[in-house]
Amino acid sequence: MKWGNALWKEATLLKTITVDDALNLLRHISKIYEILSIITPKNQFLTLKVASTLETTYYDSAYIIAAAENNLTLVTDDKNFIDRIRLNEKELYKLLQKKVEALTTKDLLKGVYTENT
Repeated sequence: MKWGNALWKEATLLKTITVDDALNLLRHISKIYEILSIITPKNQFLTLKVASTLETTYYDSAYIIAAAENNLTLVTDDKNFIDRIRLNEKELYKLLQKKVEALTTKDLLKGVYTENT
């Protein structure tokens, strides 16, 4: 939905691209979204609670909740965010009833290369 609005704005209001270009881009973006498995948090209330507890944005806490709900490792290159997760590990465990693992891309790749050698 947001892509459609952005393309509409570029084509109609700003005239930086043609409507045909916008339609073509939207077609490609739609195909990409069909391939991707988009994960969003199911529990918005818990997302807000975690955001408040960690004093982080709702947006950032949505990543934590989505990872926890799907038993996934959260991968981010925001080291401050990872530090905040680690510093609040006990509070997160109380709220989520599970540990949230957070890694940088570099650390993730180290693990992948270590496992494959």
